[in-house]
Amino acid sequence: MTKMNNILMLQVDEEFERVIPPLDEDEFKNLRLNILRDGEIYHPIITWNGVIVDGHHRYKILKENPTLKYRVEEKTFENRYEAISWICLNQLGRRNLSAAQKTILMGRRYQAEKDAHGAGEGFRGNQYTDLVSPQNEDLPKIRDKTAHRIASEMGVGHSTIERAEKYVNALDVAEEDFPGITKDIQSGKIRATHDEMLTIGKASPEKRKELVDCLYQRKKDKDKIAHIVSKWDERIANEPKISARDGKFYVFDGQHTILARESMNGEKPTEILCKVYKGMDAKEEARLFAMQTGFSSKLRSGEALRANLFGEEAEAVAFNAATEKVGIQVELKGTRFERHLACVSTALNAYRNLGEDLYIEAMGVLFEVWGGKSDSLRFEVVRAITEFVGTYANVYARDILVDALKDIKEPIEIRDNIVTDIERPRNKKYIYQIWKIYNDYDPKKKLEKKF
Repeated sequence: MTKMNNILMLQVDEEFERVIPPLDEDEFKNLRLNILRDGEIYHPIITWNGVIVDGHHRYKILKENPTLKYRVEEKTFENRYEAISWICLNQLGRRNLSAAQKTILMGRRYQAEKDAHGAGEGFRGNQYTDLVSPQNEDLPKIRDKTAHRIASEMGVGHSTIERAEKYVNALDVAEEDFPGITKDIQSGKIRATHDEMLTIGKASPEKRKELVDCLYQRKKDKDKIAHIVSKWDERIANEPKISARDGKFYVFDGQHTILARESMNGEKPTEILCKVYKGMDAKEEARLFAMQTGFSSKLRSGEALRANLFGEEAEAVAFNAATEKVGIQVELKGTRFERHLACVSTALNAYRNLGEDLYIEAMGVLFEVWGGKSDSLRFEVVRAITEFVGTYANVYARDILVDALKDIKEPIEIRDNIVTDIERPRNKKYIYQIWKIYNDYDPKKKLEKKF
């Protein structure tokens, strides 16, 4: 075992990290508390050529607390496929894995070990290339032998291993279009059966989006319906809103209310009182849905924006276009990942307060500095920069602001400073962080405090 004094020497490989089932919020919080209490990370961070293969969660805590004692253990692997296989085996040896986590790990291991021997479906070449070519007639035998060996070690049938790999292959296709779906399935946030995932993998991009949206919606629906049933009071229950159009009836508000009533009626259809509207088209329905009030569940910002975009509401269309002009896409599901803006409410308020030109200017600065890094699109950072640009428009120097912010390698530092700032009023601490960074960078061109 070796001690590495410089944690920056450690590297994170996204593919390796994606293999490992993520800890949920409580698990990660407990891990952090235990480590901080002890002042030391007892279990070593395991690496291969300086790349982390085990200990990603511990490494995150270490980066936040660089004074912690820690150890690094370096492993030796022939190639990255062997490294992935080891990661899978290591994780499979741990307890409390869900069925989905086990399936993904088994599939990943089979996938990696076939690739290591040049027998994978998507042969990429490696040190075995001279021994085993993609045209080798023995490849089916190699694959079958690998599947049987892994199945024997895992105590399952070889068909289980082959099904697991098909699941993972389809999941990889989905991950390309929907970054983060692997983690969401591993964490149990959404569930996808074997057949559902294979269908997603084979679908066209347009259909694939529809199918993936259904996975997320299904989870949301089940949770929401259960909550509605537990709090049910007929006296305040809304009447579902129905649009009679083209000889059909479309529910544009109250679907969960209908499903909750069916749930209480043993999943059987039941007669209920509804409000029926005539003479509306789909866009009008979307706009009315976005305006819903009363006892309906409050729409998330992304949901409201999605409805308004479909309804071609002028502000929603303009805001979306302004954001995309910068190189950032508005994320309607609230999921945070690179170049996707999840803090819709914060950004939309900034757009309204600053106007289109200044909003584009502020978001352009943010994108230029960090390139759409997910942590740069947290609501704290977005609010801080947009408030600064709005307050100091035509006064601040854009090049100074960009250079000053570039010294902040990780935008999460800005968020953390805002969260821990107890000296300033809540509504002042966002802009303060950017104002201070700007003034500290070039003291000769300090800006007076205008907030």
